[in-house]
Amino acid sequence: MSKFRTLINLLIPSQCALCQRGGWTLCETCLDQLELDSHLANRADLRGYSITKYAEPVSALLSHFKERGVTEISDRLVSRFDSTALSKMLEATDVPAWAQVSSATANLLQPTYLVPVPSSKASMRVRGFNPAEQVAKSLRAQLAGSADLRVARVLTRRLEVADQASLNLSSRWQNQTGSMAVRHSVAGMRCLLVDDIVTTGATLLEARKTLVEQGASVVGFFTLAETFLNRATQK
Repeated sequence: MSKFRTLINLLIPSQCALCQRGGWTLCETCLDQLELDSHLANRADLRGYSITKYAEPVSALLSHFKERGVTEISDRLVSRFDSTALSKMLEATDVPAWAQVSSATANLLQPTYLVPVPSSKASMRVRGFNPAEQVAKSLRAQLAGSADLRVARVLTRRLEVADQASLNLSSRWQNQTGSMAVRHSVAGMRCLLVDDIVTTGATLLEARKTLVEQGASVVGFFTLAETFLNRATQK
């Protein structure tokens, strides 16, 4: 926690989203009791890591984060992420076969760009921010000093999409197809996709497709939580 955030909490105390005690938006006691389990969360051939599974009380925390704008919750969760494996993945020099770029651009694959999955325009109007971008900022702060990471808002929504949570499995894939575009040239960029939750992986895989088609490489993804319910469908 930064000294600035500590000072703000002392001057303007907030309540813990779980126990309602004053002091922090997620107090140390509740954070300790979450028993977070950083783990691999691959989707298809896309490697990924999540901090924990999407279940209570984490789902309640993420609701506070996304729907009430309590962005500090992202910082608090990511602060407990065991980033050793992710750091090793970012340091890897090999590029997966699906992400190959020409030798002329191979030397441009550093630094690693943390690319937030773009929110829909409707969500942006309601929330006023993109949760995935906040997660990317939290991850950059957590890994500061161990890797050259830069948050890059290079993806945008080309088509308006429905809320994924309201759709069945097949509809989730159809909903995302062709929905994204790049804001500017991404050729040679080495990217790590970032989102708040992964379920089927449809959004992340569409984001990868969009970036790779424009000459970028995608080394994997990172999310706060993973929904285990549909994990078997990714095999």
